[in-house]
Amino acid sequence: MAHDRLCQESRQLPMNHNFISAWGEGAFIGGGGTDGTIWNGNIAEGKAATIAGGLGNEIKKTGLYASIPGGRENVAQGAYSFAAGYKARALHNGAFVWSDSTGVADSFGDNEFIVHASGGIYLYPASGGCSLTAGGTGWSCSSDRALKENLQAVDTREVLQRVSAMPITRWNSKGQEPSIQHLGPMAQDFYAAFGLGEDDTHISTTDAQGVAFAAIQGLYQVVQEKDAQVASLK
Repeated sequence: MAHDRLCQESRQLPMNHNFISAWGEGAFIGGGGTDGTIWNGNIAEGKAATIAGGLGNEIKKTGLYASIPGGRENVAQGAYSFAAGYKARALHNGAFVWSDSTGVADSFGDNEFIVHASGGIYLYPASGGCSLTAGGTGWSCSSDRALKENLQAVDTREVLQRVSAMPITRWNSKGQEPSIQHLGPMAQDFYAAFGLGEDDTHISTTDAQGVAFAAIQGLYQVVQEKDAQVASLK
């Protein structure tokens, strides 16, 4: 009851009051900023919750072991959740939510990874990289000739034959509802047919696209030859 009364009283503090409080068992708050125009308290109600700093951040009572490293007006409500940036709200268990300076980003379910980056997302591994630019609807990955070596010509008809012999099935992923269907080859069959990629349990989107392009070229060659044969018969 005393805890609930403290929570209620803190929300009734003047808007320019610098209030920082950790109520949850084992909770920790590193600090918080000051602003004379808005309420700037950081509140950690969840057990073993952590707020490293920032302004107006809150970990709810249900946010056991939740974390907010800083930023402003972030909320961590789920157990083991993480919220950072500006107005990020990790509302579900195990959710990771980061929001940029434009805010607002919410989680939609347990164990999600949410990133709101209106300026784009860029990933750079050792060679090349991929980006989802601002306003983009798909990933763009490096495919510069300068990044490649050991180039070899491909027999596109042979690729076409291997594609035609490769099993293609409908299926659903384990853990998803059976009604959520997918279509495609198994990684083991793809690797056995083409020997592409790091192992036989993954299919790289680059390899899948390359095989599709090669098969299309092989099919085009076959059609061209058939058309020439038909023309000669006429």
